[in-house]
Amino acid sequence: MLNKEQYFPTNVYVKDILDGQMLRDLKKYILGRSGKEEGFKRSNVKGWHSQTNFHESSQCDKLKQELYTMLEDIFKEEQLLGEPSLRNMWANINYEGGHNRNHIHPGALFSGVFYVESFADSGNLKLYDPRPGIHYTPPLYKMEKDFKKELWREVSYPPMDGRVIIFPSWLWHSVEINESHKPRISISFNFTQKLPPIQMDDPVLHYKDATGRGRNIND
Repeated sequence: MLNKEQYFPTNVYVKDILDGQMLRDLKKYILGRSGKEEGFKRSNVKGWHSQTNFHESSQCDKLKQELYTMLEDIFKEEQLLGEPSLRNMWANINYEGGHNRNHIHPGALFSGVFYVESFADSGNLKLYDPRPGIHYTPPLYKMEKDFKKELWREVSYPPMDGRVIIFPSWLWHSVEINESHKPRISISFNFTQKLPPIQMDDPVLHYKDATGRGRNIND
């Protein structure tokens, strides 16, 4: 009997926040701020990127509460030490023709996006297979109707108002061109891992390597 074992997952978390008033308030705040703040360039092309202190505004309090709830669940799910800490947050406006180049978020643990206002063809979020080795000799697949998603080489998420998508910060991603005639408004963010005081002989710092032997993270 052939047994299949899967390792090294890439987890992506999705949640819909159904709060129309919050979306309206954030849209008004972002558009007002974009008229006063020059913004700057990162991965964005033909779009406005706010300063990264967006989370310091009280307008974001409700969203931050929702994000912390999600990250606390993620930390439990992935058995992570410590607690999540919001590092930074910024607003994005991708006008017609705007997009975001392929990039990652160094220095963070989890990154994500919250959609404030979007439209059909306003630009999907694309996530790419992070395994470097598979790009050297990419396999050819039978394009069957029920093609297994664990075999996908990239994933595309259409934007949806009120939706949050969270993924590992090391995962390469991009945003497709906004082909609609309306601006696509979103908020991006980074979370880090806040660790408690640790004694180096603490048993919680041990893990098992591929041989099943216990090892200390400092070995």
